Amino acid sequence: MGEGAEQGEGARRAPLEVEVERLPPADDAQERADGTPAEKLAELERAVGPVVAGLLVDLLDAATVSPLLGLLLGWPLGAYVLRKAGLPPERTVLLGGLVGVYCALPGTFAIPVATVVGALVKVRQVMGGR
Repeated sequence: MGEGAEQGEGARRAPLEVEVERLPPADDAQERADGTPAEKLAELERAVGPVVAGLLVDLLDAATVSPLLGLLLGWPLGAYVLRKAGLPPERTVLLGGLVGVYCALPGTFAIPVATVVGALVKVRQVMGGR
């Protein structure tokens, strides 16, 4: 009885080997697809917003035939676009004026500078520069 008791008490069970399997992270695309329409719209705005803003400025630049009209329409559009981009109000007024001057300058419609700048802004955001 002593020998059996020693085996039962003194003998340890072999350790249980467990294999850990890590689950992959949740698919972000699926989570976004399940969002509300407002969330989907916000995601779309974040994805293409800077490029569309630049495109709007370049379209206005091409549509304005008068330098005065380009300045008068480009300034508020620039201020609005920059405000939507998150700049403080005092900066949007100044930089909006630069957008107005860009729209007022003759011949700038040939090269879509605003669209290129919008694309570069988006690339910088994606690369982590924000």
